[in-house]
Amino acid sequence: MKLNVKKIIFGIVCLGAFLATCLWRMPLSIQTNLNSLIEINYADWPIGNLTNKFSNVVNVVIKSENLNTAKQTAKEITRVLGADEFDNLSVITTDFSVSDTINQLRIHKNSFLSSNYREILQNGEFGKITDNAVATVSGSMAPSVLSLTDDPFLLATNYVNELKLANGKWTARDGFLWQYVAPNHYILISVDVGARDTNDMVKTVDSLTNMTKKYNGDDVRVFLSGIPMHTANMTQTSKLQLSVFSFLALAMAILLNWLLFRRTATLVPVVLSLGLGFVSGAMALFLCFAEPHILTFVFGVTLIGLGIDYSFHFITAIIHKDANNIHKNILHSFLTTVVCFLPLAFSGVSLLQQISVFTVTGLAAIYLGWRIFMPTKIDAKKTSVKVPHAVSKKYRPFVIGAIILAIVATIPFIKTQNNMSQLYRPNSELLAAESLMQDLNGVNTSKFLLIRGETLNDALRTSEIIKDESGYFFDIATIIPSIERQIENQNLIRALYKSESRKIQKELGLRTTPKFVETPAIQISDIRDNKTLENLLGKFMFDDGKYMYLVAHVDTDFATTSPNAITISPAQQMTDLMERYSHESYQLLAVCGVALLLLLLFLYRKKALIYLAPSVLAIGLTAAVLTWFGQPITFFHLLSLFIVIGLTLDYSIFHINAVDNHEIKPVLFSFLTSLVGFGILAFASFFLIQSMGITLGLGLTFGYLISLFLFRRQN
Repeated sequence: MKLNVKKIIFGIVCLGAFLATCLWRMPLSIQTNLNSLIEINYADWPIGNLTNKFSNVVNVVIKSENLNTAKQTAKEITRVLGADEFDNLSVITTDFSVSDTINQLRIHKNSFLSSNYREILQNGEFGKITDNAVATVSGSMAPSVLSLTDDPFLLATNYVNELKLANGKWTARDGFLWQYVAPNHYILISVDVGARDTNDMVKTVDSLTNMTKKYNGDDVRVFLSGIPMHTANMTQTSKLQLSVFSFLALAMAILLNWLLFRRTATLVPVVLSLGLGFVSGAMALFLCFAEPHILTFVFGVTLIGLGIDYSFHFITAIIHKDANNIHKNILHSFLTTVVCFLPLAFSGVSLLQQISVFTVTGLAAIYLGWRIFMPTKIDAKKTSVKVPHAVSKKYRPFVIGAIILAIVATIPFIKTQNNMSQLYRPNSELLAAESLMQDLNGVNTSKFLLIRGETLNDALRTSEIIKDESGYFFDIATIIPSIERQIENQNLIRALYKSESRKIQKELGLRTTPKFVETPAIQISDIRDNKTLENLLGKFMFDDGKYMYLVAHVDTDFATTSPNAITISPAQQMTDLMERYSHESYQLLAVCGVALLLLLLFLYRKKALIYLAPSVLAIGLTAAVLTWFGQPITFFHLLSLFIVIGLTLDYSIFHINAVDNHEIKPVLFSFLTSLVGFGILAFASFFLIQSMGITLGLGLTFGYLISLFLFRRQN
């Protein structure tokens, strides 16, 4: 009767969780964007808006020794991108159409001044402006934007030239950004693939890649770079490899299950228990987090190793009718694993919290499912068991001492690495494209300047103040001055005409003396409706409903003290994030160690350290081996160690508490299943997954062997 009540209660809890998930969280949504992991606190600054805006841009670079060939290819690619097939992306205008803009704003010409001419006029060096104009005209240099009658001092021309230099080494030419590096011409097209989920981004990037490959030939090459290219590459490669690895791991699990029990019927309860654990963990995850991250499910494969471990031992208990001792060991194993993962829920890192909820809930469901629904009989054979002899107690201290000595000797040489650029290795084609783009840009602009204001004019004014204090950078305020700056410019130009009109007439041989003509200021409120600047404004400006924000690329050493501006380096952000995750992981490993020791003291009294020792030695040896082979310790190595502790504690409990050899054989098969499932990740091409596979493979192997040969009782 009690068993039925337990089943009913268990069923009601599962049904309630399922209904709550459906009513509260449907449709389910999983976060796939790696940028969402960036949790660095910038108070009320909308860093997510900025990150998403610039993480959707693909740079298309056309390379050819023939300029006409490069231009024709660029025009054809732009035409195709405007077709229906690519209606979900847009070509960003990188040639700012400076001349067209000036022609449209001709009536506001006195509102504009280049930064260098403005500084000269502020210093009262009016003669320099006149001398420069005369030298330009007499030297037959580039033609002026406006006529000499309208602009005798070439102020508009100087202003336009400064805008053209805003693209660094790139020059606006025929609607594209162009650059010549002997013997090749390069043309840049920037494409926004839009704010979309990872699957849509991968499809768009794949279509874009296939389309541009058609233009590659002996006389022209097309290169694609940018964050979406890396996202698509990682996603496609990881999905393929994880699918292959999952198939191999499942096949090995089925084979090992058959070798252990000699019956395929035992697969049914094993699969059901794993399914119950995954679904239960997923429901708890969605109930606690509105949009859990996909990495949680990747790390959640821990359930496979632990779930199969429990299943093998429960089935062994049924076959050998030896429930009491094995059930006790499984309970202790479950409690130690929960204590290992539970502290992650109290970390300040969302990803660690999600892993904790998913793993603990899933394991609880698997354990309770077996205890409540465990059959009394399973059609499987008892198989003979041969267990290797443990190391003699006489020699154990020497072997353990040697392991400890090797670990201690390695500690001074252990290195950590949190720079994501060092942890990710793109394929050779993408690496070549990124290297080319970096060479062509020439300047390190991996840092963003974000400026805010309650109105657009406030933001423009703040930008101008920062430029005066910290140095020049290109943004919207470079093209459109604030109302205050426009008035200042008009006063400076008025003073120039008053001082130099007669001189410039004489030097240039003008028929009449130039006179300052009042021109109206640009109404900032009307700028966002200007079609000519529409793409530019969309790229370098956004609002969050409270503030208007301007965005600029700046050098890595740029700094500002303005309270209405911050500098942001995405690469540094990710490094800081990894450092924070690593720091929390170190703390949590210490907390787990103390909590496990207290639990083991409660369960085993004086023998507590004996049960914990194999896990500690396994972790130490894993770190030592990684160091010997020149591998720095990363956050992902540390995260893998929680899995190592959880599984190796299982091995220790069953090895040390075993009273019969048949209790040890399931440990071997559970270890082999986990080793294949996790260790195969070491062959992944994605470095982060590879590092986890290596860590888990080493850690589980060391933990199993140490507990089997150095701490198991000699039967």
